[in-house]
Amino acid sequence: MLTAKALEANKPLAVNSVPGQGTREGALAKLEIPSGVSFLPAVEVSGLSAQADTSFGAPWRASAQSSISQISIKELGISKFLAVNALQSTSRVESYNYCQPVKVVSESNGSGATIVALGGNLEIEGLRVQARAEATGKPGGAKASFTWSVADIKFMGKSILKDLRASGRLDLPPLARLSLGSASRDCASDGTYARVSGSALRLELLLNNIVIDIGHAQATARTSAPTALAPVLVGEKSVDKGTARPGDTLNYTITLKNTGTAPATSVVVTDQVDGSLSNVVVQDGGSYDASSRTVTWQVGTLGAGQSVSLRFSAVIRSDVASGTVIKDTAVYKSSETQPGSTNTTETTVSLPSSGGGSGGGSGGGSGSGGGSGGGSGGGSGGGGGGATTPEASGGGEAVPPPVEALPEGTIVDRMPGYLVFSAPVKLDDPGSEFYLDYDPARSDNNPDRHPRAYYWNERFKKWVALATYPAGEKRVKVVNDGNYKGWFTVFGVIEPSFTGVTGHWAENTANRMNGLGLLEGYPNPQDPASLSGRPAGLDRPITRAEFVCVLTRILGMNPGDVMYNVLKRPSPAECDLILEGYKGVPKWARYNIAAAIASGIAVGRAPRDFAGDEPITRVEAAVMVSNLLKKVPGYQWKPADFSNFKDASEIPEWARGAIAEGILRGYLDGTIKPQNDITRAEALTVLLRLIRALGW
Repeated sequence: MLTAKALEANKPLAVNSVPGQGTREGALAKLEIPSGVSFLPAVEVSGLSAQADTSFGAPWRASAQSSISQISIKELGISKFLAVNALQSTSRVESYNYCQPVKVVSESNGSGATIVALGGNLEIEGLRVQARAEATGKPGGAKASFTWSVADIKFMGKSILKDLRASGRLDLPPLARLSLGSASRDCASDGTYARVSGSALRLELLLNNIVIDIGHAQATARTSAPTALAPVLVGEKSVDKGTARPGDTLNYTITLKNTGTAPATSVVVTDQVDGSLSNVVVQDGGSYDASSRTVTWQVGTLGAGQSVSLRFSAVIRSDVASGTVIKDTAVYKSSETQPGSTNTTETTVSLPSSGGGSGGGSGGGSGSGGGSGGGSGGGSGGGGGGATTPEASGGGEAVPPPVEALPEGTIVDRMPGYLVFSAPVKLDDPGSEFYLDYDPARSDNNPDRHPRAYYWNERFKKWVALATYPAGEKRVKVVNDGNYKGWFTVFGVIEPSFTGVTGHWAENTANRMNGLGLLEGYPNPQDPASLSGRPAGLDRPITRAEFVCVLTRILGMNPGDVMYNVLKRPSPAECDLILEGYKGVPKWARYNIAAAIASGIAVGRAPRDFAGDEPITRVEAAVMVSNLLKKVPGYQWKPADFSNFKDASEIPEWARGAIAEGILRGYLDGTIKPQNDITRAEALTVLLRLIRALGW
């Protein structure tokens, strides 16, 4: 028997109407279920639903629909729904000036429903769903998202929410299965159409082959292309080296794109070169004024959808001190647009290790012989350049960093108990990918020690993990994402392996963050205690609790080998005191969240509510990272300026002035999307960029 408690069929919901913006309407679907009947053939039920439809001078149209459950079954006696709260669907046309693009927004919300099914054995508490579609009529202006949250899911009185999120699907003995739902999105590239439809959960009744989608929401937005035309300039800047030495050449590239719908005329790009650079060489028709240290390009007209790349190079002066950060930003303008600026590139200057001589030994080949405490057999360097061993350095011996009996904190890894798989090898120009040889016999019959490449960070005097892949029985391929040079080695370390990583766009990032101990993943569904086969969940939204745990590890929250020793783990009593009265704090993350709150890195979403299981937004993550930077010794903190972004007004008041420069980057369409959730892969990418910027 399907029932809707305390609600009448066909009764309109309280949904308001806005004059000039169409109508908003919601209603209960009619439930024709005779009293006392537990078996009804071929009955379709939409449960509680709300619909909204707005149009103004079609094709400006928005529609939305939400429902707690969509069911099409032949037998209703197996299910019932209790205490269903209100739903709301809204749609609006925000502007209908015929000379401007028309923005159409459609939202569908299901709020706070509590569902009881399977004879009371399955309880879904506080289910909330949202589908949102937006169309602006501009290229790239169509957006669609589906999000959901739930307070808890219980089966037979026991919470199964964490296990469901980890595995994506759970069997509910004897005859049911609950799995995470899915969503489909369709966005037109010209920004005129967006649609999203999704469900939070799916319940399968195995005996009858019945499928019930729970928490359904859909939204559609459609608009016409703008009749008024305007250019929009968006610039990005890159440099080919994140770390470099005096005398090295830095190659800069500025990419300027017109994402608007009309040509930009009299386009000019300027770049004031950092005082640490000399010998400026300008390409692509630019000029250099040595007195003002300014490079200028007179681009002229840039058509709608067109882009241009502008390049120059400069040499780091020989007297620049180690640790100097060379920053560079380009500025652009046109007759039709306000001046804008690119992101700021950063290159950290590091000096060569002392004790090494100049001269020969720069050629390729493998190094033979000992090395410090490493036994016999050197490593070989391949890829972009050859290896320089102490014996081959000429003009004096280069002393390799230590690898044996390292003090705690000298190797940034995940777990104690490393083994030395190769002697250090010096690479002057390894390139973006290279290979290292190692001796598997050094594993001492410890199959849990996996080969991982490390580079020696001269500034911090630590061995730091790199992305590493097997390349044969005695060789690994190394991804050099930070353009590192100098000493490299291979250690045998204990670390987990993950599923769902191979072939992912963030595969190299996930691999390296695993080596740094900053990627945990989820327990293996078949063997939760195993370190192998753990789902990485890269495309899942990262929760506030998960993000805080990674940040606090960077600052030394966990004992062992860390990057900084800034935070300390609170005692049980301190943890209880800090979190007294707090809700939304997962048990597994209590100590990390307590340390983050006490140090000012993180705050709750609401008073005494941390919302640890909720996805974190871009602006929340940016503020937490910015608060972390305040704890890093020597970091020069400067607030970011978002005034040039189209959606800067969407940044919450509490976050204004609290985000550091360079942390929250924008998109090519001139937006920053501060309220969007970020996935685990996106979060790892941001954190790796942060780690490199800090000199790691």
